[in-house]
Amino acid sequence: MLKSKWCLVIGLLAVALFVTTAAARDADPRGSSQVESTGEAGVILNEGGAVAAEGDVVYGNVVSSLYYSRPFPGYRHFDDIHLQPGPHGDLVEYRVRTFGSTATGADAGLPYNVEAGLWTDVLGDPALGIPDQLIAGTQCNWVGLPVGATSILACTVPAGITIPNGLWMGLEFNQDNCGWRIASGIHCPTTGPPGYSEDFFAEEDLVLGGFAFYYFGACPGANNLQASFVATIITEGQPWACCDTATFDCTNIQESLCTGVYTQGTLCNNLPQPCSAAGACCDTATGSCRDTFEVLCDGYLEVFTVGSTCSTVSCPVPPNVPTLTQWGMIALTALLLTGLTIKFGRRHTVTA
Repeated sequence: MLKSKWCLVIGLLAVALFVTTAAARDADPRGSSQVESTGEAGVILNEGGAVAAEGDVVYGNVVSSLYYSRPFPGYRHFDDIHLQPGPHGDLVEYRVRTFGSTATGADAGLPYNVEAGLWTDVLGDPALGIPDQLIAGTQCNWVGLPVGATSILACTVPAGITIPNGLWMGLEFNQDNCGWRIASGIHCPTTGPPGYSEDFFAEEDLVLGGFAFYYFGACPGANNLQASFVATIITEGQPWACCDTATFDCTNIQESLCTGVYTQGTLCNNLPQPCSAAGACCDTATGSCRDTFEVLCDGYLEVFTVGSTCSTVSCPVPPNVPTLTQWGMIALTALLLTGLTIKFGRRHTVTA
């Protein structure tokens, strides 16, 4: 009986929390400040990081409106993030755009600092829950950011961080003259990809605790509820089929992790042949090589070596023969010489 009462109490508290959270999200529209300058300050990296050269953008809304939101010191802004559906690799990098004012706030004109990170949701879905825990390795700090321009901040994270499809991105500012750039209304829940943001953002009181939820009203549709900040999330490229030429095992992994034959755009179950047929395909006409399967190595003068990769074979160097263009020039010259020989070598009969 005692257990039943406790279960009832816990259940009522959970319902109350959900209702309170949902009501708070629709309770208060939030104002914003207009950006004074649309100039970009450029990419400012976290310490020791480097902007990802390649990967999959699984969330992105880089089109800025002419506004930014000022959370004030002592508060952290969170935006709900829903990644592009489908499989994705580990997190590589995320980027945000912030703005510092030269005329607004008590700290107007002073360089500012930003602390950012990615957070899980207490219920696993930011459409229903609240920010829960910081995902280890995703925190980045930027110090002394310039005012009067937008800064594009890139946080490159250590390898091996897996993020859920639904999460929160949180930013904290140290002054009241700065904030997070607001995305334009074109990035609404029904207009992705890549990914989308719901119709609210969360503001956490870091002093007293607790969350409040707000919206901007930038999307068409029911109630025009939309809160979306400018942000991009990049993960490792889609994992494709990698054949181990020693064991003939196939694994769907990223190309950077593959030490065998990698087939871009194809999963293991869809390979044209078993891994035992994988190898290196040499083009003896050009000296180029590609890792593939024998059935796909059917080009003119291509030679296939099963069980090898381009890194382990030496493609024959093409002989120094005239190219097709050179042969054409030779043939044309020969034709011209033949024609001239016939023309000037022909005898003309002269009638007296």
